[in-house]
Amino acid sequence: PAFGASLRRLSDAPKSGDTAQERHEYSQLQAFNRDSSLIWQNQNGSFVVRDVATGNLVRTLPNDINAPRWNPANGDEIIFFDSNDTGSGNRTVVLEKINVRSGERNSIMTLPAIYERVSPAISWEEMSHDGKWLGAYLYRTDGDMTFVAINALTGALGAELRLNGDLYGAACVADPAGPNWVAASPSGKYTVIQWNADGTGRCRGVELYDIATGAYVGH
Repeated sequence: PAFGASLRRLSDAPKSGDTAQERHEYSQLQAFNRDSSLIWQNQNGSFVVRDVATGNLVRTLPNDINAPRWNPANGDEIIFFDSNDTGSGNRTVVLEKINVRSGERNSIMTLPAIYERVSPAISWEEMSHDGKWLGAYLYRTDGDMTFVAINALTGALGAELRLNGDLYGAACVADPAGPNWVAASPSGKYTVIQWNADGTGRCRGVELYDIATGAYVGH
């Protein structure tokens, strides 16, 4: 009240026990779409989208949606990867989008076969502000891990930074701390990698790489 504002309950968690909840998915991942008309929530492990003005449920997202995030260029779309279920014979990584109002779901691109699945070990992050670029941390079929920049508008790939490859270096494999997240910068110029260990050396702090060439830019 001191700021002339109010608090409004948006939803009630389903009455399914003491752990029932509905909350934002992650503190550094945007819950609201581009014009704040929709909010995406985690309802006891299921993703739901609500109308902010009314609190009404707009869409319950399919269970096989993996690493979703709002499309900054289209307030009705969430962009995501397909399921990581490789046990069913699925050995591809597919980038998709869903219109949360209509439910229409479309594939953006199938990544090259060398990429097997998206790593669940690090958080997924926002796209560039124009809705063009996102970053991913992927398992390769040769056993290596890699950071990949993906152009969601053209279905093309930017730079790949292999953890044990020529573009990155074996020193990072020996580091037990590992990466915390990878993202496209808001401008879309850089791949940004946050490591769990502090510092300004390789596999430390926050590193920037040219999103197209993979050239190291700085910390």
